[in-house]
Amino acid sequence: MDQEPMVVHGWKFQMVNQHLEITAEDNPAQHVELSAEAAFSLLDYLYRYRDDLAEITQSNESEQTERS
Repeated sequence: MDQEPMVVHGWKFQMVNQHLEITAEDNPAQHVELSAEAAFSLLDYLYRYRDDLAEITQSNESEQTERS
């Protein structure tokens, strides 16, 4: 079940051989490989705190707009 990679904010995310690989775009040595089970647990964690993450993201975007 290999999937096309997604590169965002300097990180490449890709499902390869039933693992989620997360690799820094500018330094491939910075690399994490999660089993499908661990990736699913991470997804659950992120989903649980999605509202907090959205609030932080919006706050950071507002700060960057004010600086421009």
